[in-house]
Amino acid sequence: MNNISLGRAWSLATSFFSGLAGPHAIILIVVGILIPSVLGWAVVGGSMSGMMNPAALASGEMMAGLGAGFLVVSLVTYVLQYGSYFASWRQGLAGGDESVGGALTYGLIAGAVITGIFIATVLVFALLVGVTQSPWVFVPALLIIIPLFAMLAPAFMGLLSIVMLLLAAFGSFAMSAVLGQMGMGDEVGMGGGAILLILILAFLFVWLGARLSCAAPLMAHRKSYNPIDAMKSSWAMTATSQWKIVGYLMLIGLVLLVLVFLASMILGAGMMGAMQSGDMGGGSIVSVLLFSLLISIPMAYLTVAIPGGIYKELGGDSTAQTFA
Repeated sequence: MNNISLGRAWSLATSFFSGLAGPHAIILIVVGILIPSVLGWAVVGGSMSGMMNPAALASGEMMAGLGAGFLVVSLVTYVLQYGSYFASWRQGLAGGDESVGGALTYGLIAGAVITGIFIATVLVFALLVGVTQSPWVFVPALLIIIPLFAMLAPAFMGLLSIVMLLLAAFGSFAMSAVLGQMGMGDEVGMGGGAILLILILAFLFVWLGARLSCAAPLMAHRKSYNPIDAMKSSWAMTATSQWKIVGYLMLIGLVLLVLVFLASMILGAGMMGAMQSGDMGGGSIVSVLLFSLLISIPMAYLTVAIPGGIYKELGGDSTAQTFA
């Protein structure tokens, strides 16, 4: 397998939507973001303002009132969101030969399959926990859930890795400072096990994201609904370039961290303005919606573009059938 050029991978990522900006906008923004938001608003409705009221949240009455409708909308949201990713990959990799309707049909079915796997995994292991009365029984479920997340959003795994590394670094510093103030400087190493675990997990997450970064685009390219075969093929495709892809995803993670930080500042400013004006309803809701759009739209495009660029750079767009 060809060794990856990160420059070309980024170039292919930024040009992934070229010539099909409209179809991708319909798929990612309308289907993946706006429709779920409207459905959520229709179910939650006026309760949004109640969510800003600690007393209402503490009472539990508001959440109980949402009932099954909230669960259904949450389920539909996941299907639409994951489906929009698969549809966008299908649209971009089909070279304009796939209609928006065809891409969405495939994408929504694929999204439903992935969502179904998540739900089935959680339910099965939740039942096992109930039978055995041991939460450790749920640990094997992570062997299914984490690779699926890594396959769907390798860029997010890079962000998660960066956040965990920062947590380990600043957590170690804070722990040392606190223990020093307590006269326990000789026992600073007592938290070393937790920090080591965080570092191991940070590496594991971004590494899995790198090795499985081609799985979802390959599924879309083949119009397949089998994530296991796609993961196997991605594992083979990324073998030679895995460490370069790890570094690439971590760099992307830094960019995403800055994006989230800036959006959080905007949200904080909006919330502060609402508190000062005494409007904890409309002003807060607008701030939350603005924050959601500032995060969700760029994240949706990057979620598709980054693995799409890696996949095309590794020759997947011309050799998909080789791995079938």
